[in-house]
Amino acid sequence: MRFNAGNEFVIRADVPGMARTDLSVEIGDEALTIQGERKHEEREEREGAFWSERSYGSFSRVVPLPPGAISESAKATFTNGVLEVVVQSPSQDARRGRKVDISGHDDASPRTKS
Repeated sequence: MRFNAGNEFVIRADVPGMARTDLSVEIGDEALTIQGERKHEEREEREGAFWSERSYGSFSRVVPLPPGAISESAKATFTNGVLEVVVQSPSQDARRGRKVDISGHDDASPRTKS
């Protein structure tokens, strides 16, 4: 459901038979939440007989985001029953860390205890 494509994290969810308006996507700093509700009603009237079938169901999935994911960059698309959410990730260099300078004074003489 989740994979890394270069500097992007891509989350795909198959939701066949659902409409875009039946889905909700929320993102925070640590996780992405996908919620949906399926509503299906089928009716048939034939020769004086009436037949009706209804099915309802809701779901919620929480997908943890990797450290450093830039949640403000999230974009979601829905095509042919597949929801795709793309979140930018920091560059490889940013994930490796950086050198930190040490402030203070160079003191070449050793300290002595009194």
